[in-house]
Amino acid sequence: MSDDLLERIAVVKAKWSMDELVEALIGDPVPYDRKIPSPFNEADETPSCHIYDDHFYDYSTGRYGDVVDMVKMLKRCTVERAVQILEEEADELGLKPVERVKVEKPPFVVPELGWWTGLLSVLIDGPNDFYNYSTGKNGPLEGVSNDILGLLAFSGRIARTHARALAIIHTDPTHAKIIGIKYRHGDGKKTSEPGSDFSSFLYQPLAYATYRPCCVITEGETDSWAWLSQRPNDHVYSLPSGAQSWKDKFLQQLQGYEKIYLAFDNDDAGKRATDKVTSAIGWGRAEHVQIPKFYGDIREAVAAGWVPPKLEAQ
Repeated sequence: MSDDLLERIAVVKAKWSMDELVEALIGDPVPYDRKIPSPFNEADETPSCHIYDDHFYDYSTGRYGDVVDMVKMLKRCTVERAVQILEEEADELGLKPVERVKVEKPPFVVPELGWWTGLLSVLIDGPNDFYNYSTGKNGPLEGVSNDILGLLAFSGRIARTHARALAIIHTDPTHAKIIGIKYRHGDGKKTSEPGSDFSSFLYQPLAYATYRPCCVITEGETDSWAWLSQRPNDHVYSLPSGAQSWKDKFLQQLQGYEKIYLAFDNDDAGKRATDKVTSAIGWGRAEHVQIPKFYGDIREAVAAGWVPPKLEAQ
């Protein structure tokens, strides 16, 4: 790639933000949860394309990149042609940058949830009947023990809505304040409470009263529950909103740990997240957990009988 093309790419990337490009393409502002239906997959019923400040990642197809990559993929053209489109032909192709009006994020209000109903559902119905999901193989809570779900419900970390959806409660590190709620519905749909904050802290499923020299970070909340089901004395965290949600400010939450284990999913996004978080934590302090290659994530592996390794400081 020539120096001239690299310079042109830098210019158009400075001119176009991901938000501006997406809004120009789909005609609507990027939603608060930063997810849109895949522009590359017409069968995507659940918004699977995650929009970040300077890039996108489409979980339904595995495609990712910056503004140039998005135009290149949508128009099925070369990098140079994508740059030219953003430079010269944006108007006629409907890719005109819009003058953005700042919209205030709605205030987060804790809704009324079935806290005790949720606890009783765990204890009586079992984990996969906690909400309207199949109890069969590969159910969304398979691999998570009743003991852990009961503890999460009793601690106010999960609840059941009146529509029998699972509410996953995110709190600040003191567990004194609820900062966000995700919902997992019986039809597989994933939503969140407006105004939720999933960018300030790592997700911490339980309060940890005793010191441990090591901790583990998983990619998702149910992965952290599955790990705790096998290793209930470990300190377990998860990324707050998937593989791309790491922020260096999360390091403050991890002060005091000598060794930090990373156990992300067995896909390209998980591998990139592992490299990114390892670089932030430090190669001498980070340790990688190898999930069996036949399984996509920790929960699936635990459901199949895998036991996470014992965490040890080195």
